[in-house]
Amino acid sequence: MSNCFDRLTGIGNRIALQQCMTDLIEEAKAFAIVFIDIDSFAYFNDRYGHDQGDALLGQLAVLILQQLPAEAQLFRTGGDEFLVLLPNTPLADAITFGDRIRMAIAQHCCHFPMQRLEFAPDGRSKEIEFLPTVSCSVGLYPEHGQDWMSLMQAVDEAMYKHRTQFGRNQVAVVEG
Repeated sequence: MSNCFDRLTGIGNRIALQQCMTDLIEEAKAFAIVFIDIDSFAYFNDRYGHDQGDALLGQLAVLILQQLPAEAQLFRTGGDEFLVLLPNTPLADAITFGDRIRMAIAQHCCHFPMQRLEFAPDGRSKEIEFLPTVSCSVGLYPEHGQDWMSLMQAVDEAMYKHRTQFGRNQVAVVEG
C-alpha cells in the first residue's frame, strides 16, 4: 500500500510502523525500538531551505539503512524523526546500535549545492557542508510500554528529558 511509505525517503511511515509493532505485540514477540531525532533540524531548514532539509533527510535515511541488521526495519515517523524496529533484541544491543547510528551520522559530512547565487572568492559557487548530529532513545516491548502508543510515548519522553539534562548527540534509555 502506497500510504504506508514515506514519499520523500521511500521507507515505511508511521502507519507502517504502527502495523508492524501491532503485529509483533499480537504475536507476543519482544522487540526494541530506537527513536532518532535530528538535532537542530529546524535551524537547518530555516537557514538553507526546505529543499535542502529534504535532501538531508534522504541522505540520513540512506546512512541509517546501511547500518541496519538484517531483521531490523527503518521508518520515518515525523518531520525529522526516524525509528528503527529491532525484533528480539536485548536492551544492551539496542543501546549499542543507537550509539553506532549516532556516531555514524556525526562522522558523515553532508554536502549540498547552494540554491542561492552565492560564490566563493575564487568565483566557484558555494556548497553547504553540514555535520549533522542526532539524539536517540531506546525502549523495549513489553518492559517500557504495553502497546505501540505507550512505547512510542516512553521513548519520545526519554529522549527529550535526556536532551534537556545532558544535551544533544546522546543516546537515552527509557527508565523503568
